[in-house]
Amino acid sequence: MSIKIKRKKISIILILALIGGTMVGCGQSDTKKEGPVQIKMEKYIKDAYKEDFVVEVPIMHRDEGGISNYDNAVAYPKKDKSLKFEIDYRGGKFSDNYMDVKWSREGSPIVGNRLREVYGENTKYDFELTEEINENTKKMNYKEVTENYPDKGAIRLVYYVFLDGSLDKQKEGERAYDILKTTILDNKIKEYLFTVFFVDRKYKDLIMNNKIDYEMLDNDDLYKSKKLVNGIYSTELSNVRNKDDLIKRFRY
Repeated sequence: MSIKIKRKKISIILILALIGGTMVGCGQSDTKKEGPVQIKMEKYIKDAYKEDFVVEVPIMHRDEGGISNYDNAVAYPKKDKSLKFEIDYRGGKFSDNYMDVKWSREGSPIVGNRLREVYGENTKYDFELTEEINENTKKMNYKEVTENYPDKGAIRLVYYVFLDGSLDKQKEGERAYDILKTTILDNKIKEYLFTVFFVDRKYKDLIMNNKIDYEMLDNDDLYKSKKLVNGIYSTELSNVRNKDDLIKRFRY
């Protein structure tokens, strides 16, 4: 399973405490007892990567029309329980995002270090790399796959900048472009989603200490309440050639 990066505006729930909302998913799901689907998943994932995995009990997802029924399970390598990924089984076919999760974990510290160098502090960020998975890329690490298959890859990077006062668009645009250039453009990644949220520093602890849920929501209310100071949105490599192009992406 390859998680596709959507080419559209991305928004964010800063935290549930900030907006007081709750997201409710559509459809139904039933937990299934260990059975033939789980056994098939275990065999599929072991054959695919030639290593041992633990596959948790699958969940069958059903929509009301019965059109998009599928089984989904969380799995992880026996040697690393923290490296959790997903397996889908639908229409008699399996898919997984094991390598995407593995590459994203390998690349995340590199991105985190660069953010710290530019902004001088730790910040909340979310980084994801998806690549074409084949017999060659299965043997590669993050650095190798981005160097050898940049035209097949897609990156999603979303992060926060905490501000003490008013926003200097020129300064912050230049710093954001530095991050964009060194983490994405210089690697010649063909497709990416790059978003920066500028937040009042008094909300830093709330953001740093809580899980952030990314959703396609409008941030105008957060902006009007001064919780969100501004944001930069970009989705196409060809649209950003320099820092001035990125500065134009400030939403407000």
